[in-house]
Amino acid sequence: MKYTLLFLIVMGMICRANAQNNPEKDTLTWQLSASVRSSELDAFFNLRKWDSYVRCNHPKLIKLMGGAEKMTETVTKQMQTIETSMTIDSFEFGKPRDFIKCEGIVNCLLSQTFVLISKKDAKSVRVVSYLLGVSEDEGITWYFIDPDIGTELLDKIVPNRCKTLKIPPRNLVLKNKE
Repeated sequence: MKYTLLFLIVMGMICRANAQNNPEKDTLTWQLSASVRSSELDAFFNLRKWDSYVRCNHPKLIKLMGGAEKMTETVTKQMQTIETSMTIDSFEFGKPRDFIKCEGIVNCLLSQTFVLISKKDAKSVRVVSYLLGVSEDEGITWYFIDPDIGTELLDKIVPNRCKTLKIPPRNLVLKNKE
């Protein structure tokens, strides 16, 4: 009886250790949950549901922007300003990638691609940039932040982000009317 109990305890410890140290399983879980969140962002953006889009942002960023209502007003005005002179030809997110965990936080990158066309001369600009994905609960809930807000503000919002994760620079490609 003692050996059976000892065997069960040891097996339980081994199974628990394996479950906690499975990077492939963790990464797959993170990919799935981050993909769900990026799909929500994509839908909210394309439907112009700025209030829902804003609520997908990191709570600290929302607070710094004066709350969800104030941030929604800001985003709405920015998009109206853009759309007075440009048409958004397309907008899409890539697949979350480059997952990394450090200091109790999981980070990843999410590409976003905009194609804007000038209403004045039909020139287009293609903008590819990367958002920083942040999960503070083991990959269950994800927030995506534009790192172009600046290092100081980014450090205020996510002080324990994985600074070893290299975020590619924004890429702009201008084209003349063809």
